[in-house]
Amino acid sequence: MSEYNLEQSHGMRVVHDGPREAPPLLLIHGSGFSGGSWSPVVPALAGHHHVIRVDLPGCGQSPPARSYDVPVQAGRLAAMLDDLGLRRVTTVGHSSGGYIATALAEQRPDLVRSLALISTGPSLDALLPQPLILRVPHAWTSPWSRTHPSP
Repeated sequence: MSEYNLEQSHGMRVVHDGPREAPPLLLIHGSGFSGGSWSPVVPALAGHHHVIRVDLPGCGQSPPARSYDVPVQAGRLAAMLDDLGLRRVTTVGHSSGGYIATALAEQRPDLVRSLALISTGPSLDALLPQPLILRVPHAWTSPWSRTHPSP
């Protein structure tokens, strides 16, 4: 296991496992955890992947940050991946790390090859407003649909 520390520029401790030439796999922990929480699964993953684990700001061995907003944290991860020259990264987020992983995929689709979310529920601000057609009251539907429901 080798460490590549970017604390000065991005406020995160970064740990690499596995061959650098293997497909990259980014592991993002949830609130109250650190990159070390992935340790039990790293041996199984590092044989075939370049595993990148981060300690998000204020977690593990990373210093606190001014902002913990999800888009800001995703931006830090994007900058870190850019610095490493990595593209098309399989990205895994656990719990609130899934929000950050999703924001990273939204902000920088060029960086995220695929996305896996573990124990991540939807964030209320992630819900999109329903289109008008779905908000039309039942009274405005045709008499036929009220008397002949779909199977």
